Amino acid sequence: MNSGKGNTMRKFLLASASIASLGLVVSMAQAADVVPEPVSTWTGFHIGVGGGAGYNFYDAESEASIVNAIQTGEDDFIVDPESPIFLGNSIKGDDLGAWYGFGTVEVGFDYQFRDSPIVVGLLANYDFNGNAEADAESSTFSQILGPTLSLDNRIQADLGDSWFLGGRLGFVVNDDTLIYALGGYTWIKGKVEADHELNIDGFELGGTHVDEKESVDGATVGGGIEHMITESLSLKVEYRHDFLDDIEFSKTTFFEDIDDAGDDIALVQDGKVDFSRDTVRAVLSWRWNPGM
Repeated sequence: MNSGKGNTMRKFLLASASIASLGLVVSMAQAADVVPEPVSTWTGFHIGVGGGAGYNFYDAESEASIVNAIQTGEDDFIVDPESPIFLGNSIKGDDLGAWYGFGTVEVGFDYQFRDSPIVVGLLANYDFNGNAEADAESSTFSQILGPTLSLDNRIQADLGDSWFLGGRLGFVVNDDTLIYALGGYTWIKGKVEADHELNIDGFELGGTHVDEKESVDGATVGGGIEHMITESLSLKVEYRHDFLDDIEFSKTTFFEDIDDAGDDIALVQDGKVDFSRDTVRAVLSWRWNPGM
């Protein structure tokens, strides 16, 4: 009798232990199904190096004219407002341009919205631009004043290294590829040199020289595609167009007693260059997220 009760108790305890063990297994299985929330692939900082090719557009104008001048002092003169133009020369609407290569370094931060393919980011970079000079020349002749006058006109333009600061908005495809548009602002040093040389009967009388270096900053738009090669490396290809400022110039040079009649003349020089450019670049970036 006691033996039967003992067997019953052992069976009860064994069944209870089995049920408890089954409950523990079920609880562990349920816990295993609860995985951490995925961390966004594109959220984090990035630093990159790369290079590419660019084409600079220089819409150049340079006008010069020879007119009568009136001397008002030892070193002072005024241009006769009623004087006819004895000799003029114009380089107008010349769309100069030049291809060049460049290197670039950049830093930035991207943020991918939770449970969304949308990515926003901030970006800054510096471009080391190669030589991109372009120039135009023109010459004219006249014998209105008696001697043969020739006027040579030359203008040259270039763009230097540049800074960019902006942002981008993108859409993730297949988790590891980002298609995006970008916009921002570019700071770049522009350069214009303009020369006019006046010759009389084949001899150089003199001329004017302009050497302007100014910032020609402006808005930038573009877009690109970036692919995650590994968890920490990405490669992108990107196009940009920069809408830049212009550089204007003006200068007048006085010449006295240019002929036997003692005529005084002035060489008046005016012009400007409108700048813009297109670039295509490839950049390899190292990416990291301190919170991961």
